[in-house]
Amino acid sequence: MAAIGTITAAVFATVPTLFSPADRARIVGLFTGTYGLASIVGPLVGGIVTDSVGWRGVFYLNLPLGLVALVLLVTAYRPGALPLTMRKRRLDYAGAATLVTGLAPLLVALSLGGHELTWTSPLLIGLFAFGVAMLVAFVRIERSASEPILPLTLVRSRGVGIPTLGMLFLSGGLFATSLFTPLFVQGVIGSSATRSGSVVAPMMLAFVAGSVVIGQLIARVPRYRVVGVLGLVAAATGEWLMSGMGVDTDYATVARNLVVVGFGLGTALSAFAIASQNAVDVAQMGVATGLGTSGRAIGATLGSAGFGSLLVARVGADTASPQVLAGALHDTFFAAVLVLLIGAVLVLPLNVAAHVRNPVAPLIPAQGQSEPAA
Repeated sequence: MAAIGTITAAVFATVPTLFSPADRARIVGLFTGTYGLASIVGPLVGGIVTDSVGWRGVFYLNLPLGLVALVLLVTAYRPGALPLTMRKRRLDYAGAATLVTGLAPLLVALSLGGHELTWTSPLLIGLFAFGVAMLVAFVRIERSASEPILPLTLVRSRGVGIPTLGMLFLSGGLFATSLFTPLFVQGVIGSSATRSGSVVAPMMLAFVAGSVVIGQLIARVPRYRVVGVLGLVAAATGEWLMSGMGVDTDYATVARNLVVVGFGLGTALSAFAIASQNAVDVAQMGVATGLGTSGRAIGATLGSAGFGSLLVARVGADTASPQVLAGALHDTFFAAVLVLLIGAVLVLPLNVAAHVRNPVAPLIPAQGQSEPAA
C-alpha cells in the first residue's frame, strides 16, 4: 500500500510540469477517471479469477500488469529538466520518519480494532498511544525544520487543507459503497462472486463520467467549492437510496443507486484534486498531492474500520439471514450518508486564493498556444 500511495502522489504531481494551467483541470479529470475505470475492471476480473482459479490468482495477476506499467514508464515517460532551484532541496528525514512511524500504527490499529482485537486491547491502546506520540513529535519537528516535508501552513490553508479533508470523507463514503454493495448482492440478493464483483461497475462508470466531465467544466469555470459540495451531496443522496434497499430489491435498482453515488464521488474528487493543485506553487505540488493521497488512504481506513464495526455489531457473530443482513446494511449505508453530509459542511470554507500559481513553464502548452521558444 505504501508503494501505491507513492505512485499515486507522483503521478498527480507530474501534471503541473507536463501541462499548462489551462489544461491541468482536464488532465486531472482524466487521471481520476482512469482510477475509476481500473476500479471497474479490477473487481470484475477478481471475481472471475476467484470463481475459476482461487483467491491467490488475484495476486499473481498483478505481476504482469505491474511489469507492463514499468516498461511504459521507462520507455515513454520523458520528464523535462526542472530549474536548478527546484533540484537542490534538503530532505527532511526526521519529519518523514516521524510521520511514517506515527501514521502506520494508527492505521494498523484502526484496521484491527473491532475485528482482530477489541478496542480495549492493551496492544491496540499501545499502537494508538505510540502513533499519537510520533505525530506530536512530527509537528514539533516540522515547526523548526528549514524545509519541512509537510509545511503546516498547507495543512491549515483553505486551499489545500480543506480539499484534503473533503477527500478523507469522500473516500470513507466510497469504501462504504464498494465494500458492502457486493456483500448486499451476495448475501441479500444471492448472486455469485463474479456477479457481486461486477456490481460496482455502474458506480465506477459514473465515477469516470463525473471525473472527466467536471474536469472539463472546471477548466472553464473554476468553481471548486460549489462543485465539491454538490458532488458530496449527490453521493449522500445515492447512499440514502442505498439505505432503502431490502430483500425485494432488484439488480437494476442497485445499479441506479450506484450511478448516483458514483457520479457524485467522481465530481467531488476531481474538484478537490484540482483545487489543491491550483492553490500552491509547483515546488509544493508534490506535498499538496501527497496530502490528498494520505487523506484518501486515511478515509478509506477509517471508513472500512468504522462501517465494518457497525455492520458486525448489527449482524452479530452468527451467520445472518438475508433479512438481518439487509437491516444491518441499511444502517451502514445510512451512516455513509451522514459521513458525506458532514464532509459537505466541512468543505464549505474551501477557497483557492489564486486560480493558478505556476512559476515553471509547462512542457506541453495549453490548447491553442504555440510551443515556447527555445
